[in-house]
Amino acid sequence: MDLRQYLIFGTSALVIFSLQGCEKESDHQVRLGFYVKNSSEYPVAVELYNRKSDNKLVDIVQVSPQDSALFLSYDAEGSKNLTTKDFDLFFQKNQVADSAYIEFGSEKYLTYSLDSKNLRSLFEMKNYRSYEVAQNAFIFSYDITDADYASAKELDK
Repeated sequence: MDLRQYLIFGTSALVIFSLQGCEKESDHQVRLGFYVKNSSEYPVAVELYNRKSDNKLVDIVQVSPQDSALFLSYDAEGSKNLTTKDFDLFFQKNQVADSAYIEFGSEKYLTYSLDSKNLRSLFEMKNYRSYEVAQNAFIFSYDITDADYASAKELDK
């Protein structure tokens, strides 16, 4: 390799390595939006709690039939180039919420807990439809159905 080729190679490598170190702060910012879609015939209220933080109410949303609402947003630092599969254990790894109460009108209710073995749960990511909307920005949508209403318990009146 002559001096000219060596200088071109060395300069190119230096530029490439320096550009890799110039990542923007937003390159590692992760944004998640968790939505509930009410596919049932009944209005629902979703209450999300963090019982490990003195039963703190994280959020409450009212969702009309055939409508959707954001019930949790989460921003954090993360790795570059994540996929939706990187969040399979999101609720288990992040202390954002651990229980939920879903009320169908004033008739029935469901409860979900992070510790429960219920396969159909708000805390099981496999029950969400997921979408990548931008690099490291994801939307997760949980569908409440008439089957959920059918399995709900009657409210005491």
